[in-house]
Amino acid sequence: LAMIAAKVGALPGRSADRFLHLAAGGTVRSKYQPAGTTSLEGLTWPDTYYVTPTEDEAVILRRIVDRYDAEVARLGIPTRAAAKGESVYTATITASLIQGEAGVDSDRPLISAVIANRLAQGMPLQIDATVLYAIGHRKASNTAADRAVDSPYNTYRVRGLPPTPIATVTKASLLAALHPASTTYLYYVLAAADGHHAFASTYAERLRNVEAARRAGLLK
Repeated sequence: LAMIAAKVGALPGRSADRFLHLAAGGTVRSKYQPAGTTSLEGLTWPDTYYVTPTEDEAVILRRIVDRYDAEVARLGIPTRAAAKGESVYTATITASLIQGEAGVDSDRPLISAVIANRLAQGMPLQIDATVLYAIGHRKASNTAADRAVDSPYNTYRVRGLPPTPIATVTKASLLAALHPASTTYLYYVLAAADGHHAFASTYAERLRNVEAARRAGLLK
């Protein structure tokens, strides 16, 4: 939302702060937003929106939230989620984690499987994208200090899904969230500069993948 607000705030006569205030205030809502949740984080749809001079921050926000609602319905996400005993909102949270981690579409169902497998085993998700969100989107340093930040969004410290989505999601991430690959994977690490990851079912395999990534100059 902060990134969207910056785009809105760059338009003549519009304010990023006003946009963020509206997005957190509960006046504009998604039909899939749980009761008691005011933040619209993740409940927007990625696209190019053409804005007229008369459309203020509230109208712009309403447009992108309505578009999310329409696309979610068009994709059949409510039915797909219900079949798994999930809500659209929970699926969107998972999709936002996939969105933050995946570099290529083929990895999305595999990352979804890692999330599902870790949740099933009670393991912390340990997703770096949630740490970035917790520390306010500043550049990742991937340090122990970052991963120790006290936040409900820090999945290194808090088990389970974060309380809200952390990003706007795409169709590919939403579908991957509801249709994870059938694997035993519990770990992944960047394996190529194009964004592909290497996946592992055991910690020993993970360590080999991490070492390979370091040799390739992909990790410090």
